[in-house]
Amino acid sequence: MARLSGDLAQIVWAETKWLDAGRAESSADVNNIRRMVAQLAASTEGQGFGRREPLPATNDSRYGDLMIIAEEAKNATAPQNRLIFWEAGADTKRPNQSPKPPSPWDTMSEAGIHYQGRFRGTGGQLFDVFSRAPLAGTADGAVFVNAVTGTGVEGGRPAMVQKRQAEAKPKLGFRLFIISAVLFVIAALWAYGVGVASRLAIEAFQQTAAIKGTPGPSQIACDPVPPEGLEFVLGPANWRPADGQPSQCYARFRDALEKIAKGSSGGFLERFASWSLSVPGVNGWSVSLVMPLALGFLALALLFVSAGYGITGRPMGPIIDSRYRMSLTIAQLVLWSIVILGGWLVLGLFNFGVGGLVYGALDQAAAATGANSVLRKLAEAFYLFPSIPREMWAVLGLAGVTPFVSRLISQTGLVSPPTPPPPTSDSTDQVPDYLDRNSNPSEVHLTDMVVKETEGASNLVDATRVQHAAMTGILVVGYAMLLFDAVSAIDPTRTALAAVAMKSVFTSMPPVDGTFLTLLGVSHAALLTSKVYDKKMTVPTGTSGGTG
Repeated sequence: MARLSGDLAQIVWAETKWLDAGRAESSADVNNIRRMVAQLAASTEGQGFGRREPLPATNDSRYGDLMIIAEEAKNATAPQNRLIFWEAGADTKRPNQSPKPPSPWDTMSEAGIHYQGRFRGTGGQLFDVFSRAPLAGTADGAVFVNAVTGTGVEGGRPAMVQKRQAEAKPKLGFRLFIISAVLFVIAALWAYGVGVASRLAIEAFQQTAAIKGTPGPSQIACDPVPPEGLEFVLGPANWRPADGQPSQCYARFRDALEKIAKGSSGGFLERFASWSLSVPGVNGWSVSLVMPLALGFLALALLFVSAGYGITGRPMGPIIDSRYRMSLTIAQLVLWSIVILGGWLVLGLFNFGVGGLVYGALDQAAAATGANSVLRKLAEAFYLFPSIPREMWAVLGLAGVTPFVSRLISQTGLVSPPTPPPPTSDSTDQVPDYLDRNSNPSEVHLTDMVVKETEGASNLVDATRVQHAAMTGILVVGYAMLLFDAVSAIDPTRTALAAVAMKSVFTSMPPVDGTFLTLLGVSHAALLTSKVYDKKMTVPTGTSGGTG
């Protein structure tokens, strides 16, 4: 009596679901092995196959042709060759003798055993598949032996333990996301609060000093107009120290700033500004955004880590590519995103605190006076978020485009290998499978980013990857330090100048020169050229892809 194809498919799935369909080590593919299992199970009417597993969804990449195979095999009749899935050994003429396979596989002559291929499980281990003709009577033993599931093994215990795969940790990922969100809110409020405190300090300072126009009876002249020529680096004349003592303008601004820092008896805005200054502290007459900037970087980094834990179970999940390797190109994209986006947000929120009310007043006045008024032009020129220099846009462009160019090189015919293989029925393109890959996220290592990615050469260091990692690290850290330096001590003259000119304190992110961009461009070019060379010089064996 023929087995139902659904029951047969569940048997096949239970015994072969741990197969990695993309890592067959011989010409025999997973469907051929599944077909042999299905025919054997059908011929014995399920005897010797005690395991059943519900089938995965049809859109699951592991599903393959399960139901087609089961339907074709359900009428198979005895006798069918017996099968064994056993841990791979050095000899492919018979099953590995350590651990010792069950009888009669351990004593049969090599002439009666047929090698069906070497495969890799989803945990990474290699195993061999052998077949043999059925034997008479009790000498036949188990019709099917599977070292991974324990079918046909004495006691039903697996003789080949699969490596534990990395499992998604959505709860941990969600908790880290909440922490990231809280840190981001704190960093945002902190940066905004320091900006508000700077604005309130300017307002208190103007009670005793004039930053524009003729000073009043109780005011001193503190117009922060910068001098021309070489004296520019010394700052405005009336703000310069004299005889080793700070000028009166600095002294009065310091008093105003300390008044805001200690003034917790005012309204909500004053208390908020006081908190923002008291946490990082007031350095004499300057304010600092170092801690908000550091918290902003940490919050964005934790956001990526939370996504990694939630999806792959690994903190570095966002930089793991489709080959379960840590991608150097994706890593540098993440680093630049954290540094540039974090800096842009913190500087912008500080600008909001300093000039948000000014911009609001300008915008309302401009709306009342017409579209072409001077006030409208002032409002349009009042950028609360700092502009990003064109060199940094180029950096972001390089960082964002490189992973996709890398994928085009490896996954398409954009670069052809010396002898491309013919397309297979299940291939999506004709790109050779020359790239090394892991079986699951638990096998990724940081070293993936600096070793060769070609199959069989992953134990060799790739000099172009090392230089790209070093160059990216140096430039990212360098720009982060430039940001920290820009916000470490915001001089009162900068705030006063912004108030006089009706502009933001930070009108632009810190600029970089052409050398910075050239170094990064050369590093990216060397990496991509290396990928092209590796593909053209590697003999293909199948199809694959990745980002590297």
